Amino acid sequence: MKSRKSIQASQYSDFLKSNPTLDNVLSNDRTIDEVCCCNPEFSSYITSERVRELIRYIIEEPIDPSNTIQACKYPLVASEFFTSDLPCLFNILFQEPNLMRYLFSFITREPPINLLLAGYFQKAFESCLNYNTEEFLMIVFQESLHISLLKHLKSSSVAEIVYTIISSKGFYDERRMILIEIVSLIESADLMTSYNANSVLCRLNKDDDIYQELLSKEVFDKLLCFVKGKKTYIIRNAGGVVKNVLNLSGETVSEHFVKKVSGFVDILCLDGDEKIITQFGVEVKCFGEHRLIVLEIMVLICNFPILVNEVSNEINRIINLLDTYKWSSYFHHAFTGFIEALINTSANEYVKALLKAEFPQILIELASSSVVKCKKFSTASGCTGHVYKMINLLVNSKIEAITTSMDLMERWVGFHPKLDDYNEIESKNIGGKANINFFDNLSSEDSGEKAEENDLIPDYPYTKPITGKELEELTDLFDMEDKKPQKNPFMSTKCITNATLEELAANEYLDNVYWKFNINTCYLDELD
Repeated sequence: MKSRKSIQASQYSDFLKSNPTLDNVLSNDRTIDEVCCCNPEFSSYITSERVRELIRYIIEEPIDPSNTIQACKYPLVASEFFTSDLPCLFNILFQEPNLMRYLFSFITREPPINLLLAGYFQKAFESCLNYNTEEFLMIVFQESLHISLLKHLKSSSVAEIVYTIISSKGFYDERRMILIEIVSLIESADLMTSYNANSVLCRLNKDDDIYQELLSKEVFDKLLCFVKGKKTYIIRNAGGVVKNVLNLSGETVSEHFVKKVSGFVDILCLDGDEKIITQFGVEVKCFGEHRLIVLEIMVLICNFPILVNEVSNEINRIINLLDTYKWSSYFHHAFTGFIEALINTSANEYVKALLKAEFPQILIELASSSVVKCKKFSTASGCTGHVYKMINLLVNSKIEAITTSMDLMERWVGFHPKLDDYNEIESKNIGGKANINFFDNLSSEDSGEKAEENDLIPDYPYTKPITGKELEELTDLFDMEDKKPQKNPFMSTKCITNATLEELAANEYLDNVYWKFNINTCYLDELD
C-alpha cells in the first residue's frame, strides 16, 4: 500500500503534467515541498520562459502591492526554485545570457532597491554561485556587476553577497578592488551603508586570502584616518574594523599607530552633549559607543612595545575620564581593562604615569565617597564595583612602586579594613550577590555589624508585608504611563546591583503574591 506521502507526490506529478500556469504552481501549497524533493516532472515543466517568470517574481515589484499573494507568497515560492537542486533551471540560466542579464538587472538599476526582494535576489545569486562558482564569478566581474552591487550596500542582503564574493577564491585583483571600495564606503553619508561596510570587513579572518590587504599601509591608514573623523557612526564603524584587525594581527599593524595615539585620546576627551537621567534622578553624560570602541583600541595597543612612550604620555588624560563618566557600565568595563593592560605589561613608563597621575589616590577617594544622595534615597555610585576591582588589581600587582605609594597614603590605613570586608563578602557570594547592598550598608553608622551578616538579602516570606501603596512609592517598579507593575524583575529594578532591600522585597512580593493570585494575601484594589 502506498504511503500518503507517495500518493501526494504522485498527485503533484499529475498536476505538473497538466501543464498548469506558473501562478497556479506558485499558489499550490505542495510546491515548496516538491521543489525541495526535486520532483522529476520539473525537468520537463521548467522552460526558458518559466525561468524568466520566476526571475520576474523575485526582482520586480508587484503591480498590486496590496495583493499579499502576489507580493509575498509568489516571490517566496519562486526563490525556492533557485535554492533547490534543480539542474534544469541552472542549465537554462547559464546557457542563456539574456536571462542572466535579466536577473542582474535588479542591481544595475539605480538605488534604492526593494529590500524585501533583495533577500530573494540574494538566494538566487548564492545558488548560482554554488552551482558553478568560477563561471558565475567570471560573469560578475566581466559585466562589472561587483561595482553595481556596491551601490546597494545599504541592503544587508547585498552586503552578504559582497562578503561571499570577496571571501571566495580566484580573481584576486578584482576582489582587492572591491575591498578597497568597501573601506571607502565606511565614510558613506548613509548610516546603513557604513554599517554594512563595517560588517563585511569585520567578518574577514586570517583564513581569507584577501584579509592580508586589510593589513597594508594603504588600507589600514585609511581606516585609522576614519577613526579620527567627526561623525560618530563613522568612528564607530571604522574603529570596529581596526579593533578586529588588532585582535587578529596586532603586532603586524602596530607600527601604523606610531604618532597617532594622541589623536585617539583626543576623541575620548571630547565633551559630548548627550545626557540621560538615571533611575535615581541623576543627570549623567553619555560616553558613546564610538568612544567606547576607541578606548577598547587603546586597551589593545598597550601591549605593543613600540607604543609604550606614546601611551604613557596619554594616561593622565584617560584617567581623568573616570570622574566624568561615573554611571556608564560599558565605559567602566573598558577603563578597567585599560588599567589591567597597563599593570599586566609592567612597563616602568606605565607605572610612573599612573603614580604621577595619582591614580591610587583617585581610586581610594572614589571608593570612600561612593554613596550618591538622590531625591528619595541614596545609592552607590555606578562605578563603585569597578573601582574596588581596580584597587584590588593594584594591591595584587605586587609592583613595589605602587605598594610604596599606597602605604604612604593617609587614607589607605583607614580604607584597608573596608577593602578586606568587601573582598570577604564577595568571596562568599559567587556571582556578585554581596554587591547588591554592600555599599549601602557600609554607608551607615553600623556598617561593621552589617558587614558581618551572612546574607544581606532577607529570606521571604517577609515579616512585614509590602502594601500596594508602598509599591507605588518605588516608581521603578511601575510603568510611568499606566502605573501598572512591570512584570520583568530586571526592568523593574533597572540595575540589580544598585537595588535596595525594599526593591528586592517588592520584586519577591510581585512574583510570589501579586502575580500569583491569592485573595488572602493582600487587598489587590490597593494596586489599582
